[in-house]
Amino acid sequence: MSLINQVKVEKLLEIIDTKEKLVIYGAGILGQGLYCAINKMGMGKKVIGFAVSNHTDHLGEYSGVPIQCISEYEGKENIHILLAVKDQYVGSIIPNLDGLQYDYVGIETLKELFDNEQMGIDTNLINKLQGLKLSDEQYVTFCIRQIRRLQLDFEVNIVDHCNLNCQCCNHFSPIAKPTYIDIDVFERDLERIKELTDGDVGRIWLIGGEPLLHPQIVKIIYTARRIFPKTHITLNTNGTLLLKQTNEFWEALRVTKVELTLTKYPIPVDYDKIDEIMQRENVTYAYTLSSAVLKTTYHLPLDLQGKLAGDENYIKCWHANECITLRNGRIYTCPIAAHAHHFNEYFHEHLSEDKENSIGIYEANDIESILEFLKHPIPFCNHCNIDGYTYDLEWNVSKRNIEEWT
Repeated sequence: MSLINQVKVEKLLEIIDTKEKLVIYGAGILGQGLYCAINKMGMGKKVIGFAVSNHTDHLGEYSGVPIQCISEYEGKENIHILLAVKDQYVGSIIPNLDGLQYDYVGIETLKELFDNEQMGIDTNLINKLQGLKLSDEQYVTFCIRQIRRLQLDFEVNIVDHCNLNCQCCNHFSPIAKPTYIDIDVFERDLERIKELTDGDVGRIWLIGGEPLLHPQIVKIIYTARRIFPKTHITLNTNGTLLLKQTNEFWEALRVTKVELTLTKYPIPVDYDKIDEIMQRENVTYAYTLSSAVLKTTYHLPLDLQGKLAGDENYIKCWHANECITLRNGRIYTCPIAAHAHHFNEYFHEHLSEDKENSIGIYEANDIESILEFLKHPIPFCNHCNIDGYTYDLEWNVSKRNIEEWT
């Protein structure tokens, strides 16, 4: 039990409404959830930062809000602190708050806040949430995904196939026929999304398969940047083809400031040489995990009959409304549904390819209807055994056996 009582929701709403400067103490999942709720209420600008007890290398900001040690905040007498951490940490933090205005927002208050109609979470899903045996992290993570989606982020496969063919790939690349995105379709779809969003897109991932297999990758890079001049655009690659790229490729990355993002695999590739050339070419790059972490595998078993509880799977799934996928003029809530046709064709199966798995960007009247669509389960969710997920398996090349996906 914590040493102080949680602030009631009514009092919390009053604090958010009346205080000019708020700092959320805690940059973990509870603090992030509280910020997303405040932002959803249109009060996000009142949160001037997150506070932590000690700096860590991987924390610098969350959703554009800085994360600092509590000692770094000036004029603390004018700041109201909302303590949003797990109960067990409250006792060690309270001494840091001596003389400061603060209230404790625990998990029960946060859950009640998420239940507010203003958060826009579907009533049926909220009721379902409360009946599931979820950890606090799972509960808050789902709610964050529901209320944070104020703008569209999306990924798009530049090619569907790959030169590594990872076991259990959730894009089904090992069993996909060579498939290259049509540059005209790519351009037309991006222009339509720009029209729907007024160019206000959070992030775009150019992904695959292995996107560097596309013979028009340079044109794709320039096209994406021309249409979305201010958006954070990332080109995700396994890096194995980087040493073969032309000067035009490196120039395109420099000119457009498209970020190169690599995943490091346990394969005989000279990553030191790759680092060297990326530094020499003066491009922006990063590793998806870190330069010291090698890729592992996870296994999501699919139910071929599609008889699982789709609502529950959607709630628990870390892909849903997170790894949003654009494919041929349609938006999917996850890449698995978007690329399941490769599985069906290769294994002669019938995973759902229902039109209701996606929303057409040319039929949608506005971006709000797309964002609302993404907040709900799709028919394909009935196939995904989320409780059966297995993580951190040893990475291997696919043998193209159906057991890798079932």
